[in-house]
Amino acid sequence: MTIQTHPEVSLTFRKTDDGGIKINCDGRKSKDQELSRRAQVLAQLLKHMMPILMTSVEQTIAEYDAEKQTAAQEIH
Repeated sequence: MTIQTHPEVSLTFRKTDDGGIKINCDGRKSKDQELSRRAQVLAQLLKHMMPILMTSVEQTIAEYDAEKQTAAQEIH
């Protein structure tokens, strides 16, 4: 998935073979040094946040599935 955060900056998210997420930032090529630096900071921040976010999403899905399973058992 690619997100265009600025006309000169985009972030690309790819799932790795081990289930992780790789984030590429192409804003480094920008002629605007401040924009390039901000793009790098954003990419680094996202790299650190993604595992936490994914764990939270996976936990929420597991809880939902458990509630769904319990509800299905109560119906039968």
